[in-house]
Amino acid sequence: MKSFEEMYKDLNNNTELSKIEKKIKEESKKEKRLNLIIGLIVNSIIIFFYIYLKAYNNFIMNMIFIIVGLMVNLIVLVTTTTIFNKAIQEYTPIFKEQFVKNLINNFFDDVEYFSTKEMPEKIYNEGLYEDYDNYVSDDYIEAKIDNKYFIDIAEVETEEEKEVKNSKGDMETETSIVFSRNFCKNCNG
Repeated sequence: MKSFEEMYKDLNNNTELSKIEKKIKEESKKEKRLNLIIGLIVNSIIIFFYIYLKAYNNFIMNMIFIIVGLMVNLIVLVTTTTIFNKAIQEYTPIFKEQFVKNLINNFFDDVEYFSTKEMPEKIYNEGLYEDYDNYVSDDYIEAKIDNKYFIDIAEVETEEEKEVKNSKGDMETETSIVFSRNFCKNCNG
């Protein structure tokens, strides 16, 4: 078994992860610059029209310009953040396959790691923990401890759906999280 220091050194020496990490940092800088530039341009245009229309003498116009300015800034922020999140989405599966898989292999015997596979729902249901409507899982691990104890581990989230009346009196579905964490089952057959 490798020590934490050895694992950390391996992670830092992983060129593929380093390249993607560098790309994420560059994308983050681009996002911040783009947000700043677009924000300055949009706010300058809003201020220009504000002064041009002499809205500062009218309370309603003041409120309209404030609301429009906030909405436009929010739209710009959400749009650029969504666009630049692609680098992080590219990084996560590679990080899981290169680092998490090695980390897991370091601690368990005869291990299989599936970063996108769900733990079978029937395994989760053997515990009879709670009632739920939706089941989602990933990062499924099948392993042995000391070459004799079988174990299943996964990230699991369950949700419950309820029919509730909204403020208009119409029925709508409300979803709430029941369970959201790692789930482990020891299978000592």
